[in-house]
Amino acid sequence: MTPTQAIAALDRALAASGEDAILTRNIGTNAAQVPVSVKVRIKTYGYKPQALYPGSPIQQGDMQVILSPTQINAAQWPGGIAAQPGALDPRIPIKSDRLIIGGHVYQVQAAADVSRIRGHIVRFELQVRG
Repeated sequence: MTPTQAIAALDRALAASGEDAILTRNIGTNAAQVPVSVKVRIKTYGYKPQALYPGSPIQQGDMQVILSPTQINAAQWPGGIAAQPGALDPRIPIKSDRLIIGGHVYQVQAAADVSRIRGHIVRFELQVRG
């Protein structure tokens, strides 16, 4: 499967059974931060009780969120998609990002999994809390 085929399959699945959300990141210096948002299509899942064990980074009420890179790439969120060699790809959601789902604000806790095919990001799996 090519990266394009994998993304297209995910986009079809999200279109059929997902929901819209807004992914937001503040960019700039502490004194002059500007929120940059992108509308994304997502699918949410609750974590199984087995994920809640002493020392687990997952807390009761956390959700797993699956999203495609399609809207992020199209919007060049969060202000361009070129990463410096060896640097974290800026398209990957980070802990300070927020996800608004159905009017409720969730804080991204981690990009639990970033799936790649031949070096191309084809899917994000996030842990969110709110």
